[in-house]
Amino acid sequence: MKKIIMFLMLLFSMTLFGAKFTTDGRDNFDKLRGKWRIAGLFVIEQKNGEWYCTTYPEYEGGEVEPPEEYKMVSLGNGGFVFEGEEPDGYYYGYDTKLKRFVLVYNGEVVAKGTRE
Repeated sequence: MKKIIMFLMLLFSMTLFGAKFTTDGRDNFDKLRGKWRIAGLFVIEQKNGEWYCTTYPEYEGGEVEPPEEYKMVSLGNGGFVFEGEEPDGYYYGYDTKLKRFVLVYNGEVVAKGTRE
């Protein structure tokens, strides 16, 4: 009985917190164009045929950090990273099921963005 309860608790927690990243395999940058909020503001736009993301960090009451612009580099799995950064298991993407900008860690959605 104890094993069944532990199994059900594990299964329940995985369904609540283990949302898999759903993608069609394309980068979907066009669907991400605009302003999104995930622990700061992300502004995604196309310039000269390339996609860029400008990040505006959240103000935490200390020194205000200036915005930074990054070129977006597709990983080929529907996710992307910023040019010059190593994925380290973390990457961004457009989740086709949630229809949102998401932060992904090892294939699982860990944060969902909201459109501004």
